[in-house]
Amino acid sequence: MNLEAGEVFTSLSSASVWQHLPAALGCLTSIILFLFGGIVVARSQTVSIPTNVAPRWFPLKDMLKKWAETPVEAITQKAESGDLTAQHYLGYCYAEGFRFPQNSTLGIRWYQRAGNSGYLPSFNNLGFLYEQGKGVPQDFSRALQYYRLAADSGFPKAYARIGILYRDGLGSQKNPEEAAKWFQLAADKGDSFGQFNLGLLYEEKGDLPRALRLLRKAAEQGQTEAMVRMYFFLWQGKGMPLDHAEAMRWLTQAANDGNAYAQCLLGYHYKYPEWEGSGPNRHLPRSDLPEAVRWFRLS
Repeated sequence: MNLEAGEVFTSLSSASVWQHLPAALGCLTSIILFLFGGIVVARSQTVSIPTNVAPRWFPLKDMLKKWAETPVEAITQKAESGDLTAQHYLGYCYAEGFRFPQNSTLGIRWYQRAGNSGYLPSFNNLGFLYEQGKGVPQDFSRALQYYRLAADSGFPKAYARIGILYRDGLGSQKNPEEAAKWFQLAADKGDSFGQFNLGLLYEEKGDLPRALRLLRKAAEQGQTEAMVRMYFFLWQGKGMPLDHAEAMRWLTQAANDGNAYAQCLLGYHYKYPEWEGSGPNRHLPRSDLPEAVRWFRLS
């Protein structure tokens, strides 16, 4: 039978108090040590380790899908009871004005709550809000603070965002070497945004083979900006054999995945066919003005 701490003594009869007192005191002592120990451990850590987070962080599209059919009242109840993915989702909804009117204060509050419990994407998103000045005053120092909170605990996307701040001199002087270091850390962890930006740095330095390897890795992971760069490399035959058909494949995929620049370029190709060929290298797409208009509108 499991007893609450307060029930230990009341469950004993007066006739057997002395017989059971040592065991009861031992039980009570164990409970006190357990509770006290938990307090000490909790206070010794700045960020607690969550127990309800999957081994991998939810990508945004998966997070949105996870909660799409759940009523907001139920999501809020989950969040209040400690579900970190629900807290992060509410932070996103309020910060972006998705399913709720935009409310940066509530967005930050939910992100902060999830981040403090160890859900690192929330700290990364807080950094992005301050970097972009979205619903809050733009503050690169605060952005860097939140990115570092996520990066110090091993969140690769935060490495790449720190690299952007150093690359562009946001909140500090431009430092390409420091930017490259952070991009490399992200790329080494398989982060496609880090791979893409490190690839751009190698492209600027003229190291096309290394740039292409990184850009292809990023593109194969779904990084649409990297797909567009692959299009240009292949279309122009830059550092690789010219291949218009493969170039158009990457451009079309980027457009279908929502990249606005790719959609505009694809519309241009539908309006102004630039090359013709035969077999697998036949121009794709053919001239199609209604399709061009559709892509221009999407972009």
